[in-house]
Amino acid sequence: MAVQWIVMTFMVAMTSLLIFGLRGTRGRALLKLAVVGLTSVLIIGFASPELTATLASWLGVYSGTELLVYAIFLGWIGSTISLYRRIIAMQLQIVALSRHLALAESNSLVGVSDRDEIKTFHKDMPKDQNVD
Repeated sequence: MAVQWIVMTFMVAMTSLLIFGLRGTRGRALLKLAVVGLTSVLIIGFASPELTATLASWLGVYSGTELLVYAIFLGWIGSTISLYRRIIAMQLQIVALSRHLALAESNSLVGVSDRDEIKTFHKDMPKDQNVD
């Protein structure tokens, strides 16, 4: 069946995307192109069931509904992998920001005693709240 080859090719492409990734403008363009293509195929499939049934018979699938299920499943796999990559990138950014913040705070406290910080804090407070 031709649809099996299409699905396997898609899965290999998604696996390579997960391993190697698409960075930069080219990667975003390919992702947008894939989303537009899948959406177009699904709209045409829902709008013209006889065309979907004909295409399904050419691909060796029993019915057009099964072909649409395959397309939705492949879209779901693609979006899941894309979301996973975004979550990993966000986690790495959070770790980098946390490290930067910790280093900045530790560098700003070098040579300053706690008592000096308390006095500075109390100077900035209004007179009626100052407890010194």
